[in-house]
Amino acid sequence: MPKGIGTWPALWMLGSSINTGISWPECGEIDILENTGANPRRVQGSIHGPGYFAEKAITKIIESDSELAKDFHTYAIDWREESIEWFFDGISYHRVERQALKESGLEWPFDKEFFLLINLAIGGGFAGSVDPGLSVAQLEVAWIKHFRVDGIGSVKLY
Repeated sequence: MPKGIGTWPALWMLGSSINTGISWPECGEIDILENTGANPRRVQGSIHGPGYFAEKAITKIIESDSELAKDFHTYAIDWREESIEWFFDGISYHRVERQALKESGLEWPFDKEFFLLINLAIGGGFAGSVDPGLSVAQLEVAWIKHFRVDGIGSVKLY
């Protein structure tokens, strides 16, 4: 994880229907991890969809015992037909159920293909101002694993 005020690392997924004219947030977004340099221990997992996006996203934030930049960690989701569950270092910390969204009058746009995005933004509305002394920031990913419950299917790599 990068260090420095103004860094904004994210591991996230965006509904591939965005390429067919379905705009955000209708296409859906799953944030496996978002962090900011101003909060070096914070782990945040969210979903965005119609009626719940940006500041109104369905989000859970937890705090790590140590700064995330001090070591590698695992960030994961278990994404099933009826739920999405978030994990930090193997421990579940957030779960959203399709039925609960429906009962709240909200849509579940998470039943189609998504793209995986890995990025490190600098500054912006979520990360805030950038420390003028920040000269280098790096997000390292040791590995990415994808599993299917039924063992069928493939992953497209671009």
